[in-house]
Amino acid sequence: MKKIFVLLITCITFSCSLDDGDQIQVSYEFLPIESVDIPGEFELNENYEITLTYYKPTDCHAFNNVFFERNGDSRTVAVVAAKYNIEENTCETINTEHETTFNLSATQRESYLFKFWQGVDDQGENLYLEIEVPVIN
Repeated sequence: MKKIFVLLITCITFSCSLDDGDQIQVSYEFLPIESVDIPGEFELNENYEITLTYYKPTDCHAFNNVFFERNGDSRTVAVVAAKYNIEENTCETINTEHETTFNLSATQRESYLFKFWQGVDDQGENLYLEIEVPVIN
């Protein structure tokens, strides 16, 4: 009985095809941050909303999330987009402006150094908009 059950499950598993030929591939990429709305100073233990402005290059791009990496007093921030690669590359260039926000709780006494990703230069080096925000007690 066990052998028949295992054979039946195996047949069902291998007889189904999940490949419909029209698979959409998704890749993720950073989109350059054009501008930032951030306070000139933080008050210790207060919460702040930071607004990022970026351009969506094609209609195949969709906002995914905000990349946020902490390294000591420095914070690296980037907009992450999902790019849907549809067959025959039918993406239309749109370059539309969008905004997204994230919240930050000022929990350290030292100034924050934000590095907002703005793309890469001709040598492939990352470019950042750096903003230092002091913390007042």
